[in-house]
Amino acid sequence: MDNIEKIISIIEEFAVMHRFDVRIFQHSVADLRGRNEVPDKYWATFERDSGVYLIAEPLTSSAKYIGMSTKGAGKRMYKWMFEDNKVSRGISETDIVLSVVTADHNYMAPALELYLIQKLNPSLNTVGKTN
Repeated sequence: MDNIEKIISIIEEFAVMHRFDVRIFQHSVADLRGRNEVPDKYWATFERDSGVYLIAEPLTSSAKYIGMSTKGAGKRMYKWMFEDNKVSRGISETDIVLSVVTADHNYMAPALELYLIQKLNPSLNTVGKTN
């Protein structure tokens, strides 16, 4: 099991423990920025739904940033992909993006985000860390 599979397993275990469904999509930053054609197809998988997004380094799967939205995760993620900020400057085209759609359970997005931040200690997050 590679590290991304471990992260997906952590997400799925949390969802089972708290009895809610998730759909998980995996893309690269380049996919979402349109470098690999058809970005609309990728964004359509999560942009209007509540959920959590996680950006990770592809080789080590070290989490770089974890965020969430209780409505329309695409609007929040767009900021980190295209505007000049600490996240857009700290990620690369090859980084992996996991989009975790919580759709009918939008109230679980903040809990999942905080759980993942505390468990994975992403390098670009500052809020929610315990250490």
